[in-house]
Amino acid sequence: MDAVGFLKLGVRLAGGLCGVPGVSVLADVIVVLIETCDNIPRQRQNVLDLQKRCVSLLEFLDAESSNGLPTSKGLEKGINETSDVIAGVDKRMKRWAKKSKWKTFLRTGSIDDDVASSTSDIDRVVEKLQLLFHAQARRSTTEMVEHMQTFIVAANKRGSLFPRNVEEGYNAMKAMQQVYRNIDPSDKDEKHKFNVLQENILELQNEFGIVLPDPNLRDSEIQITSQHPVGACGLYDSYPGTYLGKEVWCKKLSYGDPQGKAMMRLRRELDIWSKLWKKDQELRRQEGTPPRVLPLYGFYVPYDGAAYLVNAKPERGTLREVLRSGAQLDPIKIIKGIAQVLLLVHTMEPHIFHGDLNCTSIVIDQDWNPLLQDFRLSKTAFDVSGPTAVTHTIEKHTPGGIEPVRWMAPETFNPRVGSTSSDIWSFGMVMYEVLTRTDPYHDLPMFTVIAKVAAGVIPARPPTITNDKIWDLMKECWTLKPAERPSIQYVISRLDSL
Repeated sequence: MDAVGFLKLGVRLAGGLCGVPGVSVLADVIVVLIETCDNIPRQRQNVLDLQKRCVSLLEFLDAESSNGLPTSKGLEKGINETSDVIAGVDKRMKRWAKKSKWKTFLRTGSIDDDVASSTSDIDRVVEKLQLLFHAQARRSTTEMVEHMQTFIVAANKRGSLFPRNVEEGYNAMKAMQQVYRNIDPSDKDEKHKFNVLQENILELQNEFGIVLPDPNLRDSEIQITSQHPVGACGLYDSYPGTYLGKEVWCKKLSYGDPQGKAMMRLRRELDIWSKLWKKDQELRRQEGTPPRVLPLYGFYVPYDGAAYLVNAKPERGTLREVLRSGAQLDPIKIIKGIAQVLLLVHTMEPHIFHGDLNCTSIVIDQDWNPLLQDFRLSKTAFDVSGPTAVTHTIEKHTPGGIEPVRWMAPETFNPRVGSTSSDIWSFGMVMYEVLTRTDPYHDLPMFTVIAKVAAGVIPARPPTITNDKIWDLMKECWTLKPAERPSIQYVISRLDSL
């Protein structure tokens, strides 16, 4: 098929997929024009350029209409005018297509004039259509925001004004956040709008898995409700708070860390965590998978200069708390869920190395799904070697110099580097903790644990782990050489065979 043949095929496909009334008719008109231009014996390059200009017009229409904007009389009128223009161009080109090569040769100047006039006409309608589509998009966003200031959208997600994709959701949240920040909640007339916007912004965040367009939260959006921490995890102490009226945990960098490094850590963690949460929500919508990442809402820097990450409140607490509480749960189901969590992390592009996998970085939701949090030591791997991500230097500073050495892989001690294979070692330790409800090396003091882990000495098999296949898989995760440890995909296949 020649170049023009491909153009004609593209036009027919684009026209068939377009959702704006009149575009499919316009596609047919353009196809007729292309076929007409095929028969003009002279000025082939100029005519081919005209054909391409027509196809570019349809591609613009297809791209705009695929956004799902509601139509308007003005937009439909513009499309009809475009059809008339294309029909007029076709009429002029048909006149030349009927003439012989000799006559078209004699009238070369006239053909040039007609092609130039046609090109100008098409440019004019494209400019007008661009203005119409952009105006319609602005009206659509305005209507959506006005709607969301009045009605709770959670009960009617299929309503015509509910965003249909991440891009629409982001644009709606951006407009709603601007409106929300300008409302005075103490004004009785504005209070209802304030409360409705709170709920709707949260609904969009949880639906699409995206942080607010401006994740640097303000006092009107987040409040720390107590100065007594409700939990601690490595570098952070967690404090209770409310975000848009919803109970949340605010992770504050522990005292002693320089403020500059605090902000660097928070921003890095925010970037990795938000990407994972967005991907997690995308998979939930497309494949119906259970949640794997604890929702993240942004960061907060109050006037005192502290720095917080704001995330959803763990519904049942950390996995460590659940295990120590004696709650009844299926350990193999929990382990399989954690493996799926790690699969999400390790299959991101570029791959991500969590760096601190243990039972405090995993929380349990209301439906007993394990969710990942705490990406303070996570790194993005831009290069991959074999089944593991290329190693990256890891800084580990925790209050009092205590590190989660009971879960750490030997290679993260000397030199202090890590990879996705290091996560696999830690996953084996998490399996140990879930199955025994005790820490790895729980009977040894910290200094002894450091020496044993650095030497690659694994925990002794406890009598409570009676399944040989489970124990063999754990020992594979604790293979001394990182490159010889299994991938998370292999681990999942072994777990599924149990």
